[in-house]
Amino acid sequence: MNPRRRKLDRQRLVAARRLAGVSDQRLIAGELGVSQATISRDFADLDRQFRERAAEDVAVAAGLDLARIEAMIAPLWPDASAGVCAAIDRVEKLLGRRARLLGLDAPIRLDVRALVRKAQTRHGLTDEESRVLFDRIGDYLAGEAVP
Repeated sequence: MNPRRRKLDRQRLVAARRLAGVSDQRLIAGELGVSQATISRDFADLDRQFRERAAEDVAVAAGLDLARIEAMIAPLWPDASAGVCAAIDRVEKLLGRRARLLGLDAPIRLDVRALVRKAQTRHGLTDEESRVLFDRIGDYLAGEAVP
């Protein structure tokens, strides 16, 4: 048997053992009569393939859900735009789900340290003034009163 074929057969066996819940690389290496380093490389390849597959599956599922939401909104839209409360409520729920899928409602991330560094450079603040500014911004964001 050629080396490429042996490698593919080994990787299939490693994948089957991994899917069966066996994670001890030494055990699998012993079963297959190969080095643990070889099995370790196979595990790394499998992990990469599983991550790629998961990312593809998530993207496909999100795309299907978005298409379904759009299909559900379409027949409701005339009534919703005419002011029918039940249709408005249903469209609003569907649009909310769509916004969550697209990440439109995700919180805004704010890098306060970068803002303070930019202010320090732009306005020539001292290190002490920058620390005070950083602390005051932190207090403000935490909802504490800032004089």
